[in-house]
This record gives sequence, structure tokens and C-alpha cells, in this order.
Amino acid sequence: MDNSGQILFDIAPVEFPGYEEFKAKAADVAAQINSMDVDPENIKEAKTTLAEARKITDRLSRARIDIKKVILESYSVFESQVKEISSIIGDAEDALRVKVRELEEAERDLKKQAILEIWEKRASGYPDIVEFIPEAFDRWFKPQFTNKTMTMKKVEENMTEWLRKTAQEMISAKAVSHECFIQYVTCGDLTKAIEGSKIVEEIEEKIITREQEEPVETALFLVMGSKDITLTEMILKQNEIEFERK
Repeated sequence: MDNSGQILFDIAPVEFPGYEEFKAKAADVAAQINSMDVDPENIKEAKTTLAEARKITDRLSRARIDIKKVILESYSVFESQVKEISSIIGDAEDALRVKVRELEEAERDLKKQAILEIWEKRASGYPDIVEFIPEAFDRWFKPQFTNKTMTMKKVEENMTEWLRKTAQEMISAKAVSHECFIQYVTCGDLTKAIEGSKIVEEIEEKIITREQEEPVETALFLVMGSKDITLTEMILKQNEIEFERK
């Protein structure tokens, strides 16, 4: 019986008083089969022996199946009842989870809106960021900022540091070159912007040098992404167009 007193069951013992007798008979039949030599003269006898042996196992197997079916009948009913009860609770749980998720999403949206309002106040002190990086908020914002464990104080500290660092890197990029500045406000990575601007400047210098050496019309194309670069090179090679990759 279940500890709650709400579920009652009896363990039905399966008794097999003829076990030893059947086991001994099975051993005798097995010994007979093992010692039997089959030839054209006794093949009929061998088949009869196999049939008798099969009758023993078939009889026991049918009994096993029938007994198991009877034992499981009451369990099957109980199992179905438990599943029904679990389904009732499960449906209610799912409905509640949806409500909880909707409420949490609404709270996240409200917090993000509050963060955006703080951003607009803070970013107003950095006019270059507002002018040259219109997507700056999305570039800075992270979903974890709306978590309950993330206080608005921590979010604002992160925001202030990001604005300060970005403004300083914009000044550094502009000091390198105009091309570096353009690349920085595009990618937001000062190291990549410096490397990219140097590559462009080197290519431009080569173009100017080649134009001075011979009046050959040239053009500069900046292809981004490994797949596009590979495709562009393939097209140029197929059309026997001279190019340089930096």
C-alpha cells in the first residue's frame, strides 16, 4: 500500500509447484537430444523427439504469457489513471509557464526601454558617436542587461565605460587617418580598422605608382568576406583580368 493510503495493491505470487519436475524432464530431453545421432534410419524419431521437446517449452511459454497478462491488467488501468492525472496537471503547468514567460518578456521589454532612456541621456554627451555610429545602442546592448540579476547601476556603469572607450578610440582612429576612422565607425574594432586602413593605403599607393609609370587605368575594389574574395578571384582569373590581392 502507498504511504499516502490512496493507492492499494497486492503482490500476486506466482507459484510453480511443478518446477522441479519440469526441470528434470527438460534435462532428460536435452540429454537425449544431445546424445542422438541423426541418420536416414532414425530421422523420423529425431523429429518426434524435437516435437515433444517443443511441446514442453510451448506449454510453459503460453502459461507465462497468460499469467503476465493477468498480472498487468490491473497495472495497466492504474498506469492509465496516473497518466490522466499527470496530463491534467501538465496542461495547467504549461499554461502557467506561458504566462510566466510572457510576464518575464514584458519585464525585459520595460527594462530595455528604461535602459534606452538612460542611453539617450548619456549618449547626448558624445555627439560624434551619435552622428557617426547611429546603431551604437544595438552594438553595445546585450540581452543579459535585462536579467533581474543585472542591476541598473551595473548596466549604466557598463554603458558609461563603453561610451568613453568608443569616443577615445574614435579620436585615435581619426588621428591615424580618415580611412581608419571610417573603418572604425563601421566595425567598432580599432585594431582591425588600423590594419584595414593600412591595406587600403598601400593599395592606393601602388595604384598611384603604377599610374605614374604607365598610363594604365586602374580601379580599387574592397571585397569583404572570405567567400566573396574567393569568388571574385575566380571570376577575375577566368576572364584573365590582372589584379592584386593585399
